[in-house]
Amino acid sequence: MRLARTQSVAFRLGASVAIVVAVLAGVSAMAINQLEAVSARGETLVLEGLHKMALARSTQNSAQAGATRLHSLFLLRERDGRVPVYQEIDRHRADLEASMKQLTESAARDDERRALARIEIARSAFDSAFTETVELIELDPDDPRDATKAMVEKTMPALETMLAAINDLVRAQAAAADEHTAELTAAQ
Repeated sequence: MRLARTQSVAFRLGASVAIVVAVLAGVSAMAINQLEAVSARGETLVLEGLHKMALARSTQNSAQAGATRLHSLFLLRERDGRVPVYQEIDRHRADLEASMKQLTESAARDDERRALARIEIARSAFDSAFTETVELIELDPDDPRDATKAMVEKTMPALETMLAAINDLVRAQAAAADEHTAELTAAQ
């Protein structure tokens, strides 16, 4: 009879241990699943942030490249020599437009939307100053004094304002990426 009671206790103890092990395995599986989900979400957030930062940098590069091409117009007296430069300027402006469109479409946070609104205002001022400078170059390519004045007093300051607004966006995106990374690290 003692053997039967001992087997019964041994069986019950073994069953209890098996149940505890099964529960621990289930909890471990759920924890691993959650960690994988957090990791995947974190990777997505980081990649989105990097993509947005690349778009913002592309916008900056396009604006700077257009302004650089504008400088070269001062050296070219013949209209035929300026045409290829205008084509490059148009290409850089199209690149800038495409990057801005993608940034605007992907803006999810209020700080991004505010930064993009500031960039749009600065870009509009830059475009106006840029166009004015180009028109003055075309008006009298042999005497670029008025165009030079517009370039120095309007176009370059407008470019600097736009680049500063883009830098603000990049900093906001980097801060958001750092914040998400910290949250994910804390969650793990």
